Amino acid sequence: MVIMYYTYILFSEKTNNFYVGHTGNLIERISRHNAKREKYTSAGAPWILLWSTAKNTRSESMALEKKII
Repeated sequence: MVIMYYTYILFSEKTNNFYVGHTGNLIERISRHNAKREKYTSAGAPWILLWSTAKNTRSESMALEKKII
């Protein structure tokens, strides 16, 4: 079983803000953001996925997130 990690950029039209994150399950993570189950991003829901890329390891995904921020 191959596990991929994702770095992603979301945008909220409501707050006019971007959010950069990483996750092992992109679909579930975006669902959590849009269901207001994440404290930091709840005010911006609904979020639009602007971009994402898959990485082989969590550390690669985290490093890319830090570069983007």
